[in-house]
Amino acid sequence: MSRIKLDARLSAVASMVRENSRVADIGTDHGYLLAWLIQNGISPGGIAADINKGPLENARKTVSEAGIADKVELVLSDGLKNIDENSCDDIVIAGMGGNLISDILADCQWIKNKDIHIIAQPMTHAEVLREYLIKNGFK
Repeated sequence: MSRIKLDARLSAVASMVRENSRVADIGTDHGYLLAWLIQNGISPGGIAADINKGPLENARKTVSEAGIADKVELVLSDGLKNIDENSCDDIVIAGMGGNLISDILADCQWIKNKDIHIIAQPMTHAEVLREYLIKNGFK
């Protein structure tokens, strides 16, 4: 079993995930964040989602090597479109631009559920994301 190590950016994101929450990692890339959260006992499991098959295959390899494949559902999804609203407590959307994160949130009908915690980490245009969140009643 290989242990996952996070860089400073993903460590900051991980620090915002609530303990014992089921996590949906949107745009998972290699699946490092979710694997780390599970290995460190922060999350019991979750969803690694990406719009492309290549990153999902990378995530499949990561969770398999980490010995946690049974705790992670891999989902091919454009944003949150193929994610069931009852499947997660915390949603991470990190490493994308603020415009794209705003679009992903805008396309999801159930995202304003007050029990769901959104952790967004835009790489660019954070001001666009902030404006979207404010105009749409997010706290």
